[in-house]
Amino acid sequence: MATCVDKMPPSIPGNRNKSSPCRQESSPSEQQQQQQQQQQQQQQSQQQSQQQQQTGLGEATTGSDTPTNSARRSSVKTSSISNKTRPASTAALAKQKRELENQYFAKKKRFGLLKKEIMQKQKTSQDLYEDISLIRDKLIGSGAKDPGKVDELKIVEIDTSKIAAIESKIQPQTGFGEQATTTDIDNPDINSEFITSLNDKLKEISKSYQDLCEEALEKHSGVIAFLEEKNPKEAPPEESEDSKDKTSQVLQTLLKSYREDNEFLKSRLEELKSSQFDVVAELVRSTSELYSEYEKLRTRMKELTSTLDEQKDFRERLAVLVDELQNERDKHNLTKDRRAQNELQLQRARTKIRDLENRVAGDDSKMQQLQAQNKLLESQLKQKEQVMEQRLKDMQKTMRNSEGLVARMEKQRDSFEARLMELKETMNTKETAAANTIKDMNDKMDAMITELEQEKKKRQEVENDLVAMQERYKELEVTSQEMCKLLEESKNFAITDGNHTENEMRLFQDLKVAREELEEQKITIERLRQEKDEIASVMHQAASEAEEESKDKLAAELVIRSKEVRDITMERNHLQQVAESFQKRNKLLEDQLLSIQNRLHVQSKEGGKAAWSAHVIELQQQISDLRNSLSGLTTHNAELETALTQKQLELEQRDRIMREQSKFLKVRDELLGLLKGKEAHTERDTSNDEEHYKDLDEINKQIVAKTEAIQELYTSLENKQMQVMRLEKIVKQMEDHQDHAQAQRTRLENRIAQLELALQEKNQRSRGFGIL
Repeated sequence: MATCVDKMPPSIPGNRNKSSPCRQESSPSEQQQQQQQQQQQQQQSQQQSQQQQQTGLGEATTGSDTPTNSARRSSVKTSSISNKTRPASTAALAKQKRELENQYFAKKKRFGLLKKEIMQKQKTSQDLYEDISLIRDKLIGSGAKDPGKVDELKIVEIDTSKIAAIESKIQPQTGFGEQATTTDIDNPDINSEFITSLNDKLKEISKSYQDLCEEALEKHSGVIAFLEEKNPKEAPPEESEDSKDKTSQVLQTLLKSYREDNEFLKSRLEELKSSQFDVVAELVRSTSELYSEYEKLRTRMKELTSTLDEQKDFRERLAVLVDELQNERDKHNLTKDRRAQNELQLQRARTKIRDLENRVAGDDSKMQQLQAQNKLLESQLKQKEQVMEQRLKDMQKTMRNSEGLVARMEKQRDSFEARLMELKETMNTKETAAANTIKDMNDKMDAMITELEQEKKKRQEVENDLVAMQERYKELEVTSQEMCKLLEESKNFAITDGNHTENEMRLFQDLKVAREELEEQKITIERLRQEKDEIASVMHQAASEAEEESKDKLAAELVIRSKEVRDITMERNHLQQVAESFQKRNKLLEDQLLSIQNRLHVQSKEGGKAAWSAHVIELQQQISDLRNSLSGLTTHNAELETALTQKQLELEQRDRIMREQSKFLKVRDELLGLLKGKEAHTERDTSNDEEHYKDLDEINKQIVAKTEAIQELYTSLENKQMQVMRLEKIVKQMEDHQDHAQAQRTRLENRIAQLELALQEKNQRSRGFGIL
C-alpha cells in the first residue's frame, strides 16, 4: 500500500473522475507487508549505527602511536553518528499522508463543480420544458395538429450529508497541513519492551568495546611500570659513565612520552564512554518517536481507506447522474428539432394564407394596373430601342478606334525594331572603334613609358656629370685662389706666351671646357622641358577628345530614352482612356441589368409572352456584341503586353551598354591618373615649378567635371528607369481593371441566366394557374 501511494501522481483535472486501483485493492495482508518492510528499514538503520560505532572505537584503540590523529577521527565519527539518528521512513509516511489529503480535497472541489453544473442544466432544461409546453398549447389553440406531449422532467437531488460527516472527521485530525510529531520519550503506552531490549543491546555493544580498550590500556601501563622498575644503574660496569647518562636520558624521555600517551588515552576513553551513552539515549528516543509516528500513520491509513470506500458510492451516483444528464440532453435536442420543424411549417402556412388573401384582394385592382402598365411598357420599349441603337453606334466607334490603335502600335513596333537594328549597328561600330582606340592608347602608353625611362636614365647621367663638374669647378676656384696667393707672394714664374703664365693658360682652358659643358647641359634641360610640354598637351588633347565622345554618346542615349519615355506615357494615357471607357460600359451594363430585372418583374405580373421573347432576343444580341468586343480587347491587351516586354528588353540592353561604357571610362580615367602620376613623379625629380601645379589643377578640375557629368547622367538614367517602373505599374493597374471588367461581365451573364430560369418557372406557374 505504501509503494502504491508513493507512485501515484498528483491530482490532474482530467483524471479526477477515475478511481485509482491501488487504493481500492488495499487489504490487511498488504498492511502486514508494509509493517514488515518498515521494521526491516529500522533494523538496517540500527546496524549501520552500530557499525559506525565499532569503526570509531577500533580507530581509538589502534591509534596509540599517534594519539592526536586518533582523537580527531573519533570526534568526527561521533558527530556523524549523532547527525544520522533520525531515519528516512518518517518523511515517506508524512509524504503519503499529504498526498492522500491533497487528493481528497481535489476530488471534493471537482464534486462541487459538477454539482453546480448539474443544477444549472436542470434549470435550463426546466425552462425549455415550459417553453415547449407553451408552444404546444399555442399550436393546439391555432388549430394545428398536436405534435405530441414531451416526457416529464425528473429532477435529481444530490445528498451531501455523508461528505459533511467525512469532513467533520478529517478536519480535526489533519488540518490540511503538517502537524508537529510528539516527541515524548517516557510514553508508557509505546512498546516499552522493544525499547528496553534495544537499549540493553546497545549498552552491551559499547561495554564490550570499552572492556577491550581498558585491557589494552592496562597492558600499556604494565609495560611502562616494567620499564620504570628497570633502572640504568643495573647496567654492566664495563660501560663508561657517559654512555650510562645517555641511556638514562633516552629512557626517561621515552617513559615520559609513554606516560603522557597513557593518560591521553584514558581521558579519551572516558570521553568516548560519555559520548556513547548520549548516542544510545538519543537513538532510543528517536526509535520511540518513530514508533509512535508509525502507529499514528497506521490509524490514519485505516481511516483514509474507510473514507475511500465511502467515496465509491458517490462515484457510482455521479456516474448515474451523468447518464441521466446525457439522456436529458438527447431529449432536449429532439425537442429543439421538433420545435424548429413546427416553426417552419407555421411560417409556410402563414405565407400561403397571406398569398391567398393578397390574390383575392388584388384581383379587381390588377386589371386596371395592367392596362396602365401596358402603356408605360410601350413607351419604355421605344426609349430603350433608341438607347440600344446609340450604344451600338458607340461600340462600332470604339471598334474602329481599337483597329486604328492596333495599326498605330504595329507601326510603332516596326519603327522600334528599325531603331533597334540601327542602334545595334552603331553600338557594334562604336565598340570596335573603342577597342581600336584602347589598343592605340595602350601602344602609345607603352612607348611613352619606355621613352620616359630612357629620359630618366639620361637625365640622371647629366645630373651626375653636373655634380662632378660643380665639384671640379669648386676645386678649380680653390686652386685659382691658391695660385693668386702664390703669385702675390712670389713673382718668379716663367713667361711663355706673352704676359700669361702656363698655369693661368691651363686654368683658362679648363674654364672654357666647363662653360661649354654647362651650356650643353642647359640645352639638354630645355629640350627635355619641351618634350615634357609636348607630352602633357598630347595627353590633354586625348582626354578632352575622349570626354567629348563619351558626352556625345550619353547625350544621344538620353535623347533616345526621353523619346521612349514619351511614347510610353502616350500609351499609358491611351490605356487610361480605354479603362475609363470600360468602366463606363460596365456602369451602362449594370443599369441595363436593373432595367431588365424591373421589366422581368413587370412581365411576370402581366404574363406577356411576345414582349418577353423580344426582350430575350435583344439580350442575346447584346451578349454576343459584348463578347466580340471583349475578344478584340483581349487581343489588343496581348499585343500591348508583347510591346511592353520588347521595351523592357531594349531598356535592359541599353543599361548593359551604359554599364560597359562607364567601365571603359573608369579604365581610361585610371590610365590617365597613372600617366599623370608618372609625369608628376618626373617633374618632382626635375623641378617643382608652378606650371606643374597649374597642370595638375587643370587635370583635377577636368576629372571633377567629368565625374559630375557622369553622375548627372546616372541620375538621369535612374529617373528614366523610375518612370518606366511607374508606367509598368500603371499598365498592371489597367490589366487589373480589365480583369475586373471581365469578371463583372461573367457575373452579369450568370445573373441574366438566373433571371431567364426564374422567368421560365414563373411562366410555367402562370400556365398552371390558367389551367386551374
